[in-house]
Amino acid sequence: MRFGLYPNSGRAESLLACRTVVDILKSKGIAYAIRADVAEQFGGEPVLSAEEMARACDVVAVFGGDGTMLNAVAHFASNNVPLLGINLGKIGFLTELDHENIESAFSDAVDRIARGEYRIERRAMLKATCCGQTYYALNEFLLSGTDNCHIVNIRVEIDGTFADKIRCDGVMVATPTGSTAYSLSCGGPVLSPSVRALILNTVCPHSLHSVPMVISDESKVTLIAEHSNVQLTYDGKIAANYPDRVVVELERNAFDASFVRLEKENFYQRLLQKLSYWGE
Repeated sequence: MRFGLYPNSGRAESLLACRTVVDILKSKGIAYAIRADVAEQFGGEPVLSAEEMARACDVVAVFGGDGTMLNAVAHFASNNVPLLGINLGKIGFLTELDHENIESAFSDAVDRIARGEYRIERRAMLKATCCGQTYYALNEFLLSGTDNCHIVNIRVEIDGTFADKIRCDGVMVATPTGSTAYSLSCGGPVLSPSVRALILNTVCPHSLHSVPMVISDESKVTLIAEHSNVQLTYDGKIAANYPDRVVVELERNAFDASFVRLEKENFYQRLLQKLSYWGE
């Protein structure tokens, strides 16, 4: 068994937690490699690029919050490499371990993984095709204006049939995982990860009739921006800006993201715990 270690290079606590985990893996005689772009901060330790890690490691431990987990998914989902998230952020909806008592928690996790006492949870992803380019997202895709409060007209088609034309700041398509992220803040419903569905939602619709829609994840959604100067974002990252009219085709992706789960999943308990967060 070989662990990949994927810390958030911009956070000191993430690098510190990674050092702690390195010591644990060394004490157990378990092979590991650290992401190459933090090599200078781990002199003498084995390192691999994310691409090499995806081919060579059985499990990748990710140190950070949900943002770091989303970055890791982009590297490892296509190779079916499961991620073990260690939460160093505020919410950590996608993570499995908390940073408190990381020595005992991670040591126990490694032993359980070695004994096969874990399961793999698969989460649906989305694929977007636009202007000859393909992008992948775990949470959502958003087609919007390039400037704040830049209202756009977006035509929505589902399985080739006209569904609506919406005047708004943007239209998103979200997965069940994304239902607890940006879509939720825009008034969308929460979906259990086991539900085979997608959410079609809007950002600040200039309309009295626009409401979120839940559709089959076997459907294909086409978004047609009838304005210039729009952008496509995925999981909070900009994919591209488009100066002219653009067509985005969205569908469930062929491969899923994989996460290591050590405890029996209770989505509703996790929902209550994580989204009851207030303040700092």
